[in-house]
Amino acid sequence: MESIDDLLKELNTSTNSGTFDIAGNSTPTSSLRLDNSDRPLSTEKQQQQQQQPGVEGAPPRRPSRRLANRAEDRPESAGYVPSQPRRPRSRNTTNGTDGYGILAVASNVQVMGATTAASSSSVDLSKGSSEIAQNQSPRAACHLDVSRPPLDVSHCGGPPLPLPQRHLPQASLDDDDAPRHFFGPKEGSGGHPPPQMGSCLGIEGAQEVMQVVGVPVLASSWNQGIFSAGFQPYGLHQVEGGPCGVIAVVQAFMLRALGEMGVNCAALLTVNESQRQEALADAIVEILWTNIGGGKKATLLNPGSGQISWQQLKGSTPFHFSSSGQLKAALQQRPWRDTFFQPSGSGLAALLLSVVLTRGPQAISKQDADDEKAAVMIGAHGYCTQELVNLMIFGRAYSNVFDGSKRIGNVKDGFCVLQGAPRRASVGFLSLFEAYKCIEVGQRLKSPLSPVWIVCAESHYTVLFSADMSVDPRDDTCAVELYYFDQLGRQSERIKLTVRPSSFPAIDGALDDSADAASDSVPQRRENEASESMIDKCIRTKWTNAGVDWNGTDVIL
Repeated sequence: MESIDDLLKELNTSTNSGTFDIAGNSTPTSSLRLDNSDRPLSTEKQQQQQQQPGVEGAPPRRPSRRLANRAEDRPESAGYVPSQPRRPRSRNTTNGTDGYGILAVASNVQVMGATTAASSSSVDLSKGSSEIAQNQSPRAACHLDVSRPPLDVSHCGGPPLPLPQRHLPQASLDDDDAPRHFFGPKEGSGGHPPPQMGSCLGIEGAQEVMQVVGVPVLASSWNQGIFSAGFQPYGLHQVEGGPCGVIAVVQAFMLRALGEMGVNCAALLTVNESQRQEALADAIVEILWTNIGGGKKATLLNPGSGQISWQQLKGSTPFHFSSSGQLKAALQQRPWRDTFFQPSGSGLAALLLSVVLTRGPQAISKQDADDEKAAVMIGAHGYCTQELVNLMIFGRAYSNVFDGSKRIGNVKDGFCVLQGAPRRASVGFLSLFEAYKCIEVGQRLKSPLSPVWIVCAESHYTVLFSADMSVDPRDDTCAVELYYFDQLGRQSERIKLTVRPSSFPAIDGALDDSADAASDSVPQRRENEASESMIDKCIRTKWTNAGVDWNGTDVIL
């Protein structure tokens, strides 16, 4: 125990005075301090010492990798093998980096979709190494620039490969496999956007529509498309009685559209299928968009097949259009093309409901009709009313056909305003009821913009038109040749009428002085009047006392 205590005291004494070397000899602490010559030199002093080789300094040391510019000074030249390269930092350094210098490529590095596999790091100091030492640190040179793709390790001895852009290549619009934001027409193709889907019709909305239509259930005669059966190239076909008013109006606007397309005279009478379909789409567009929608809106509704009532309309979706081109493009494509223009489609019913929805049930009953309760589109026996025909011709469901409006009544009992044709119509209208002095047809309908007239005779609507669209419809003093077409008559023979104004003697006109002449002319005039065609009577409401020549065809009484 005494020997151990003595040893501990001796150790404490030696620690305070100095230290022991490896052999156990005590050495003063101050003698272990490093001399200035043994201290490591800073980078600046090392560079100064290299520039002044004659200056005495510290013994030569292994050159730093920062200053290893010469191949013989590199540690690798002395057999030194570097360890795993330091992973480059993620900061973006772009000050003067030209692709040369130290490049560290990790295994399976993926940069913006491009994957490059490298087995180890590559060192290329053959060019530009001095510039790296002067301009930037080796860490900046080792930085993996994500704005450039990784180099191919097979070209590590030469310049780097061209670098792609950071962003992904944009898919070509002409590539059918490229994804698109919506399934619509390509940009620049002149296409139109799809129509806007409206709110589904509820119970109240469906009942309101059918109330304006006027019948609880549409008859089966409305379940047909708008098409041509080939009896005449320019004529449409009606399968059953009832919707003749709608077909006649569409027929009139189709003929007008053919004239606007430049199809005139003989070419109009022998129009081909493509021209007729083009004009048919234009006719629907003019009725819905121009006339009813006022050039601002149009609505289409597909009611489906079968018996159309408010129960079937409930849940139907109307489609709203914002341009005439958009509406025409939809009519020429499925499903609207099949709905409107296929014989088995429901084009007549779809057009009827689209007419009502475009104008609006409330606008028809509250603003247009003289009698709100009598404002219906289909009247007695399933025939089209005058309100429906007027709505399709000039966009308002007025009950009258005279020009402008008329006020009847007095101050005491009040006044009632009756609405007539608000402007000169695009196609005309003639009626047998005017020949019987029941109604008055104004000049705005008798003298339309195009020489096409809808004829109403005995609750049936047909069409009269001039193949020469240059004829002035306002001129009722010159002879004119007209063509008559009845879409329900299955006319395989073309009916041509020659109208000569003032060639038919008036019953109240001045007679010859001779009694024989008077006795012969008056009975003959009455006999001719009794046996004349209803179409002749309608024609004479515009061309006064006109003689009508049927040119050898059978007269339609």
